[in-house]
Amino acid sequence: MTTALEVGLNVRAVLARKGWSQAKAAEAIGMSRVAFSHRINGKYPFNVKELADLARALGVSYSSLVTIPEEGKRDERAD
Repeated sequence: MTTALEVGLNVRAVLARKGWSQAKAAEAIGMSRVAFSHRINGKYPFNVKELADLARALGVSYSSLVTIPEEGKRDERAD
């Protein structure tokens, strides 16, 4: 799995826990829904500023979005 896809899965998990839609998250960081979708699906990577802005908007740590979990521990991600 690519790093971009792993980060996208982290973002998707945090959005689900916070009850945010992709559209709401995209708007919060000034990105189009299409561009956000490309990033969350691993087609293109998020850049550092986008992830920092998203973490701030969601009220989570930057590391919660970028830390790749150990194999088999995907469900144990923390905010």
